[in-house]
Amino acid sequence: MPEKSLREADLRLLALGLLATLLPVVGTLPLWTLVLAVLFGLWRLAAGWRGLRHVPLGWLRLPLGLGCFAGIYLQFGSFNGVEPGTALLSLMLGLKLLETWKPRDGFILVLLAYVLLLAVFLNNQELPAVLWLLPVAGFQTTVFLRLTRLKDPGPLKPSLRTAGVLLAQALPVAILLFVLFPRVPGPLWGTPTPEPRAVTGLSDRMSPGSVSELAQSNALAFRVSFPGEQEPARGQLYWRGPVFHEFDGQEWRQGRLPDREPTLLPLGEPIEQEITLEAHGQDWLIALEMVDGELPEDSQRRADMQLVADERISDRLRYRVHSWPDYSLDPELPEQWQDYLTRLPDNSNPRTRELAEQWWAESDADEATMIQRALDHFGQEDFFYTLEPPLLGRHAMDEFLFESRRGFCEHYAAAFTIMMRAAGIPARVVTGYVGADFNHLAGHYRVLQSNAHAWSEVWIEGEGWRRVDPTNAIDPSRVETTVGGLAGLEEEEFDRGLSWSQFAFQMELLWDTIQVRWEGWFLAYGPERQQNFLERLGLPGRDAVKLAVIMVLAVAGALLILWIALSLRQRPPRPSDPLERAWLRFQGRMARAGYSRRAGEGPATWLARLEQEQPALARELRPLLQAFRRARYAGATAQLHRIQAKLRRFPTRRLRRLGRA
Repeated sequence: MPEKSLREADLRLLALGLLATLLPVVGTLPLWTLVLAVLFGLWRLAAGWRGLRHVPLGWLRLPLGLGCFAGIYLQFGSFNGVEPGTALLSLMLGLKLLETWKPRDGFILVLLAYVLLLAVFLNNQELPAVLWLLPVAGFQTTVFLRLTRLKDPGPLKPSLRTAGVLLAQALPVAILLFVLFPRVPGPLWGTPTPEPRAVTGLSDRMSPGSVSELAQSNALAFRVSFPGEQEPARGQLYWRGPVFHEFDGQEWRQGRLPDREPTLLPLGEPIEQEITLEAHGQDWLIALEMVDGELPEDSQRRADMQLVADERISDRLRYRVHSWPDYSLDPELPEQWQDYLTRLPDNSNPRTRELAEQWWAESDADEATMIQRALDHFGQEDFFYTLEPPLLGRHAMDEFLFESRRGFCEHYAAAFTIMMRAAGIPARVVTGYVGADFNHLAGHYRVLQSNAHAWSEVWIEGEGWRRVDPTNAIDPSRVETTVGGLAGLEEEEFDRGLSWSQFAFQMELLWDTIQVRWEGWFLAYGPERQQNFLERLGLPGRDAVKLAVIMVLAVAGALLILWIALSLRQRPPRPSDPLERAWLRFQGRMARAGYSRRAGEGPATWLARLEQEQPALARELRPLLQAFRRARYAGATAQLHRIQAKLRRFPTRRLRRLGRA
């Protein structure tokens, strides 16, 4: 008998489930792999709509498969890893759709769809992706249930309900496995951690417009809490990131610093911070100025007080540091450094350099007077602070200072630093973040990419490095944006009245709190946290063998409870009539003795059949069955309790002996 063809309606549902599974990785996998997988699916569906019984692949089957393998290898350089494996699996599922015409092919496709679901989860474990993948798993289970019904599967709603029940029943077992399964350090199954793609963050170089583009992003940069007694004042919330020393006329770069240990003299009390830094693909770490004491693991402090990790930050990182907002840094600076930090490219921004040299001469070579002269220039002239500065040409700072006079923080920091260097004052550009929003629901501060900022540092002999933020000199009436340095340093006043912006902000804080709980309870549930959690419960968190035994017993117990619950649910409801309950128990005992009542047989019919098959046994049963009939159907209830007792106590063991006789 030929195998029945797969229903096109079920195939469309299966293709829809595969597409929904891939949505969380649209931004991480190469676009061509997703487009090609979708085209394969559309090719197969078009063949079904046209009434074809197969897709005319022919000799294309092998070249398509080899081409997919070659494309993945050229894209990633390997088949090992979460991203290349997910991309290859999505292409193979698209190719499998092209040859899916029978129900057994549909079963294989559904099972592969579960594997794809797991691969996507390994690729993206953020809460929105998980909330999306849960109903997708239910939908794939629904398709699987419909494929098991070779005849008419019926409406979709009952299958959806059954799939939901199955997932709900599996949830307790999944929770037990998650909590008790022994954790191992490192990525799951040794798969390489994917490099972050399309993430925002500070760069290792700065040019006009780079920070202003970043400041328009509301993506999270990091979260921070202050576990100690000291918390920084609003004006101390300068989070130090990359520091730039070399300028080529267009871009600022970090450069290669002469090797030396910075001289930091902490003043006042330190501020302890616990920072959770989002992946940004660079090697810099973030912290309040200035960090001293124990550094995060696998990190170092450069001579310019910038924290850098030994490897690029490709995953969320949590660490603790201590900072001193009041400090004296490098009161003495070697001449080699002074010369290095006053260099400017020849024939670059001549008007800016000429102006700075003029001011330096008028200030009688006094650094403090020169700094104040530059800040007064920004504050008193018509300079504007804007997120949309005009494009600048070859001599960018000349055009900014003398023509456009419109810029973001990087324009002011770069122009100020160039003027200081032109005057012979060592100076550098510092990028990072300024300000923070307090999440009162979770008890931490959050810093967004919109808090990105740039400022300057100048060196004064005998004093050391001094932070100078030129954007603070801009008159507030000439500020055309509410992000970055100026807005971040002002005290926020909370309007108690209701408004949509306040409601949206509170919802944003609520979602931020939910994400923090998800990251802390689920994503960060590694070996150390599992051991601590299980030991608080009195379980052997550090003994893997005992923990495995407990896990097996717990899962077995959960399955037993589930089986008992399902068995009780499938049993018919207990009758409310005491006589009926006694009669049902009597029938059960008779069935175990080998004398079951057939479906549709009443007491009289049952007795009549037994008289023909087992006369001796029927003689024993006749008085009891006749009494039950009178009490049950004729309304003779005078001896109701006595009949119930006889039904309960009737000796079914003696019936076995009569039957054998």
